[in-house]
Amino acid sequence: GAIGKRTTATLLVQALNERGIRAVMVGTGQTTLIQGGKYGVALDALIPQFCSGEVENQVVAAFEGEDPDIIVVEGQGSLSHPAYLTSAHILRGSLPAGVIVQHAPKRKVRGDFPMVAMPTAASEIALIEAFAATTVIGVTINHEGMSDGELASAIADHELALGLPVTDPLTRPGSELVDMVLGAFPALAERALQQTCCDLSASFEELHHSKKRQRLGCNDTWCGDALLEQHPGSRGVTGIEVVAGRQDSAGRRIASEFGSEVQQFGGGGGCTADTSNLRRGVQ
Repeated sequence: GAIGKRTTATLLVQALNERGIRAVMVGTGQTTLIQGGKYGVALDALIPQFCSGEVENQVVAAFEGEDPDIIVVEGQGSLSHPAYLTSAHILRGSLPAGVIVQHAPKRKVRGDFPMVAMPTAASEIALIEAFAATTVIGVTINHEGMSDGELASAIADHELALGLPVTDPLTRPGSELVDMVLGAFPALAERALQQTCCDLSASFEELHHSKKRQRLGCNDTWCGDALLEQHPGSRGVTGIEVVAGRQDSAGRRIASEFGSEVQQFGGGGGCTADTSNLRRGVQ
């Protein structure tokens, strides 16, 4: 039954694109297609023998049509569900490098089959990894029926028990979803960093020519080095505030080289205040 798989996939794709990673979603149910999804197939309307091939076809179409960095395939009923086969076809047809499991800790029985007990996240993860050549990279929590305290405890308990990143995509920052993916696929993290530097450099170029006062965001010292390499004659420019992101040394590095004023927000989690004036940058 409905547990938030499509919503999580949609939010993940949005958050990845906002981070500079080209992401595209492939739907596997009717709702995604009704809502205008460009790629997808309604698996519950197909003859079972064709399901895996149609999923593969849509994944290939998304790859050829968008040239994305990552393709996110919408999930369906759990692999352990006694009545549904769609997840088996999705795993076979898409051959995912990683899987995110959606789980509702407060549910005692399956929503559409009240005579069947809900599986645990751990049992579902074990089944997925035994059935397909893939790895579960994280868990997303459906917080239905949970207080804020219960949700926080559920996230912490599942992280401890499973050894995986866990978040609630509706109440926690989208960056946690992105970090879940980047932690599993470091090459995508490099892509995100390169895109951030390109955006930062473009912002600086525009600012340098317009001589306007502006804040710039950065999330790594690599950005500072790249910026200096691209604009070696710009040292001593004034009127620039560098917002230090995940590594404060990045902000100090750029500010020191450019003779600029440093204004730091937050600690290890990026910019946390006064981000309205950021032209581009990681928040």
